[in-house]
Amino acid sequence: MASLKPIMYSAAEILEMEFNYMYLCNREGFRDRKWLEMQDRKREHKVFTRYGCLAEMRIKPNGDSGIWYVSRFVDDHNQDLLPAKFVPYLPSYRKISDVNLAHIDSLRQVGISIPKIYESIAAQAGGFNLVPFTKRDMYNEVRRQCALRNGDVNAALRFFERCARGDEKMFWRFEVGPDQHMSDLFWSDRRSQDDYKIFGDVLAFDATYGRNKYNLPVVVFSGVNHHNQTCVFATAMVSCESQALYVWVLRKFLECMGGKALKLVITNGDRSMRLAIQEVFPEAHHRLCSWHLLRNVTVNVCKPRFTMLLRSCAPYISNAWRILENPNAIWVQVLEAIYYPKEDFKDVKAGKAASWMWKSIVHGKDFLLRNGRWLIRNGKRVGIEEDKWIMNMDKNIIIRNNDIKFVKDLVDEGEG
Repeated sequence: MASLKPIMYSAAEILEMEFNYMYLCNREGFRDRKWLEMQDRKREHKVFTRYGCLAEMRIKPNGDSGIWYVSRFVDDHNQDLLPAKFVPYLPSYRKISDVNLAHIDSLRQVGISIPKIYESIAAQAGGFNLVPFTKRDMYNEVRRQCALRNGDVNAALRFFERCARGDEKMFWRFEVGPDQHMSDLFWSDRRSQDDYKIFGDVLAFDATYGRNKYNLPVVVFSGVNHHNQTCVFATAMVSCESQALYVWVLRKFLECMGGKALKLVITNGDRSMRLAIQEVFPEAHHRLCSWHLLRNVTVNVCKPRFTMLLRSCAPYISNAWRILENPNAIWVQVLEAIYYPKEDFKDVKAGKAASWMWKSIVHGKDFLLRNGRWLIRNGKRVGIEEDKWIMNMDKNIIIRNNDIKFVKDLVDEGEG
């Protein structure tokens, strides 16, 4: 039996431990004395696994630069090291992945036992030695989930409270259902709110399904930064997808972002989303995402070549539309000064020496003008003579009255 000799640390060492990380051997320390001195023990002692090994590594940050470095390294073990083939079975190496957790949950829901599930996972992995966890780990995970099932709401709220201690802008709100259980949850942190202030002109509003153990829709508010990277502005977990619930989520989003309203929202076309956006953000423009547009084209047009061409040139058509819609934008004026200083963008042609990007935008513009039609709405932005707002309109319409310039001028207010 190993001798029980406690390790004593000085006050200076204890103070230093608070500001660094210490990695120890899994055989450091000793078994508690009370388990060795029990008089009414009914079982034999378990195999000793701790022998007071002093091997350790400590890392700490440099006070001036903040760079972490190894401040202490002891490589003297007082026992033989484990062979390399057994290292994956150490507790620090064993882990059940999210994919395996979902697989275990789905099989347990249909009544399959843990041993049978473990055999199934081992068969898929190619052998028991290739499974990165043990059967005992599965039992422990199931026990942990059962213990958390009745306390996950409190755990989530405690997590947000911990985040709020280091982030005074941490924002979360929730609703309680008729059965006094949390039904809806919304949250956003400082980083997300700062990103929205800069990159929140265009926002994607989408709900994902079946990606969590509660099988509840998760609503993600996301956008794109100046590096074309996705940035998440806020997230919500909702109990259903009704219009009233989406209104609640959007109002909490507006409250979180300090009242900054949306300008352009991209959704999947869900009717409840559309109506909620119109109620909370009446001035915002609502558009379908490109994936749903391409899906609608594939279903309704049934011409593979057209779908392929649209898929390849959709980004350039989008840029051409932005140029047509915002001719006074700074980036549009830069392009005008370089590529078409003496003519209108609608009439510009791609020269032989132009870059492939500019040629693509010009081709997208030609495709848009040739095949597109204006959505009239109230007619305030659709010109009578220059815009193609009538089907099979080959020539411009000539209006003698100079006061009539837009389609709205042709409609008497209050009449259809």
